[in-house]
Amino acid sequence: IRASISYGSDRVIDPSEYFSQSTLIFCPGALTADVCNSYGIGVTNKRIDLVLHLLQLAPGRPAEGMAVADSLGLDIHMVRTEHVKMLYEAGLDAMGEEALSQLTNYDDVSLALLAIARQRVAIILQGIQKSRKDAHLLA
Repeated sequence: IRASISYGSDRVIDPSEYFSQSTLIFCPGALTADVCNSYGIGVTNKRIDLVLHLLQLAPGRPAEGMAVADSLGLDIHMVRTEHVKMLYEAGLDAMGEEALSQLTNYDDVSLALLAIARQRVAIILQGIQKSRKDAHLLA
């Protein structure tokens, strides 16, 4: 069985990659079943990637992505943390700040945000270095 995500994405998902017993996907509780077999971490990571893909397609509507994450049994804090990083990396700082306010523990996201800030400062400094009229500002 193959399905395509309806957010305007052409990404095709294979249920066997996201659910431990994909042949029983239509049984009650199949979507929220814990993944406890040997490839559990890989399935969890694929689920997180899927949710982040949904959040990336609709950055202004995080509630839907979080509902999908919750229905897939994912750690909401981890998904929120990755979502904050994704928003700041995309330059959507206002949305990132709003999403950041929903976190209770900033330890997981602080180093990533610091790295993003360093990248932004480096880009600005490179631009100043390349500009002859502003080069004196770095002296």
